[in-house]
Amino acid sequence: MLIAGAAGLLLAATAAGCAQDSNDSAQGASQAPTSATSSAAASSQPSAASSVKYFKTEITPDTGVAAGAVLTTTSTGATPSTAYLCLVAVFDASGGGVSAPDKSTLKNVKSDADGKLTCEVTYKPFSAPDTAGVTRHCPTTAADQAAGFKCGVVLADAATVGAVSASAVAFTPKE
Repeated sequence: MLIAGAAGLLLAATAAGCAQDSNDSAQGASQAPTSATSSAAASSQPSAASSVKYFKTEITPDTGVAAGAVLTTTSTGATPSTAYLCLVAVFDASGGGVSAPDKSTLKNVKSDADGKLTCEVTYKPFSAPDTAGVTRHCPTTAADQAAGFKCGVVLADAATVGAVSASAVAFTPKE
């Protein structure tokens, strides 16, 4: 299952770093942590260990994504009228909270009054050290996959460290 919490925490840490130095049921839909729910549709529920509000995000394209493709995420249930950070990352989909961002894709987006938001980022293959110091890749390597990592787009509110509102959605790159 995709873990939005790992991605949300990653995004907040990534945003801080950037500021300092200048499916179970559907591949294309975000899902909440397994401790919160096993339903992809209920992704706005926080995990027991977190006060993060997870919201639903869908992505297109979600499979066979080639370098240079524009990934479009559409979210509902975000905090209304709130600034969010959006970027491509490799994240631990099993809930370990470890992730590796592609900081070059970082974008600022804002949800509307109804909590809807859209983000467009251009995918390019990358590798980066994750928060545990291991280099991760997108497209993922056999070792990344064995460790439970997926490529995806993550979103987290821009106003808080650690994010109180976040989402993550995986995509499958073309090999």
